[in-house]
Amino acid sequence: MTKKPWTLVAIVGTLALSSACQRRATDVTTGGLPARSQLQEVPQPDLSASEEAVHRQITAAFAKIERLLEHPSMSAEELGLAFGDLGLLYVTYSFLEAAETCFRNAELLLPADYSWPYLLGYLFQIQGRLAEADRVLTRTLKLRPDDRPALIRLGTVRLELADNNSARRHFERALELNPKSAAALNGLGRAAAAAGDAEQAVRYFERALELQPQASSLRHALGLSYRRLGDREKARLNLEMGGDAQVLFEDPLPSSVTGLSRSAELFLVRHCPETFLEFAAGVAVLLQEQQRRDLAAAGGAVLRMGGHDGGKLGTR
Repeated sequence: MTKKPWTLVAIVGTLALSSACQRRATDVTTGGLPARSQLQEVPQPDLSASEEAVHRQITAAFAKIERLLEHPSMSAEELGLAFGDLGLLYVTYSFLEAAETCFRNAELLLPADYSWPYLLGYLFQIQGRLAEADRVLTRTLKLRPDDRPALIRLGTVRLELADNNSARRHFERALELNPKSAAALNGLGRAAAAAGDAEQAVRYFERALELQPQASSLRHALGLSYRRLGDREKARLNLEMGGDAQVLFEDPLPSSVTGLSRSAELFLVRHCPETFLEFAAGVAVLLQEQQRRDLAAAGGAVLRMGGHDGGKLGTR
């Protein structure tokens, strides 16, 4: 992919909005300047180690943006969605710096669309950039106040930032919108535990576990809360059953990333993790066997040349 500037002289002052764009973005200017003149150039990640299908997929999405930028009559919506699509691809294959730039450009072009600050919040959260995640998720909720995934994500971020009261309010609102939200109940349990209310925490964690019994991480949290209450037997049982399986919640935007993958390895990791691990273990065994054969062959060659004692070769 060849690098081209995001701003072309012929189109700097010609940001044309289609009627569809006007429904989604009511203001595409910042400080009186056309938003397109402020777009950031997207870093081009090294795709040399990527599978051929992945390389083609990303190259095509990048080329689409370059083609759109060459047309002065192109709408902000079309360009914004193209940046968003490319950003989703970059997230899919863990090119996070490039994804961030794409989502920032999409938000600049389509400031009324809550998707882009939400995806930035998702990106910052998984990177541990909590203060930045807080800012963009707050912006998301200004655009869509009752968005349940944003409420849960912002509540989780606020917990990590030790803003317990604010976190609790977000989880409570998410639970009002969906009384069967295990994620909201888990968040309320964590908030109660952080506030030292182990009894309340147990109630929330137990309710969450009823909804998602496979979420073994709840067992660990529940065990710790029972320990604080002095119930050693329940604490022991739950801690023994604790694991890494996290509480899931309905989140259509990041989950759409999975459907974009053209990587066979990534598909196995996400959809068939046990199959992938078995495959990887099998490959490791084959490699070890090959190394032993190679080492034994090298030892035999040394002996035939009348060199060093080969008795120790291939035995480790």
